[in-house]
Amino acid sequence: MKLFITAEGNKLSSKPDDRFGRGNYFQIVDSETGEIIEAKENPFKSGAHGVGIKTSNYVAKNADVAICKKFGPKAAEVLKQSGVQMYITKGNTVKDVVEHFKNNKLEKFL
Repeated sequence: MKLFITAEGNKLSSKPDDRFGRGNYFQIVDSETGEIIEAKENPFKSGAHGVGIKTSNYVAKNADVAICKKFGPKAAEVLKQSGVQMYITKGNTVKDVVEHFKNNKLEKFL
């Protein structure tokens, strides 16, 4: 599965970012290998409004699962309608988050 995780940086050692639409970086990680497929600076984070929905649309096209500490109601609805599973972040690094996902230790959102 492809995991979408908002992060403060572009490495597995980066801390997860608490913000979904305004997180600093987007990381997409392969849940099987634990390797980063894509890591890029969030192109929506400086937008005036609608960043959660734009991020949700990006996730729907690029990942199966979204992991973040907080999801706004509009973003969560787009993800839900797109069939993207949502989980709450747990761990000090992106690598920790991936391991917690693999070991079924993350709490589902909604």
